[in-house]
Amino acid sequence: WCDQDLVYLGHGQAGTSAVLDEYAGVLAAHREAGFKVVFRPRYDGSGDTGPNPCGLFQADSAARQYAHVEAVAAMLAEYVDVIAIIEAGYLGRWGEWNWSG
Repeated sequence: WCDQDLVYLGHGQAGTSAVLDEYAGVLAAHREAGFKVVFRPRYDGSGDTGPNPCGLFQADSAARQYAHVEAVAAMLAEYVDVIAIIEAGYLGRWGEWNWSG
């Protein structure tokens, strides 16, 4: 989602970005099961070793990345009881800040 705007208006709500709605569903299932999660946002996919479709390991602009942080924060606020830890993320391969253009 490196080159797309994200919006979170609530799980299952019209206008919420599909990727955030899908993850909110995961969080809802974890809530129901009594689990907690460790959340680390990243711009590559699980098991990926190269840059994302934007050719980067972050969003295509700082402005979009900040907007993503706001959208993700809105989603996480709805599930604060499910979040054990939020790791820094966003920058670098695997969200570990180890490499960034």
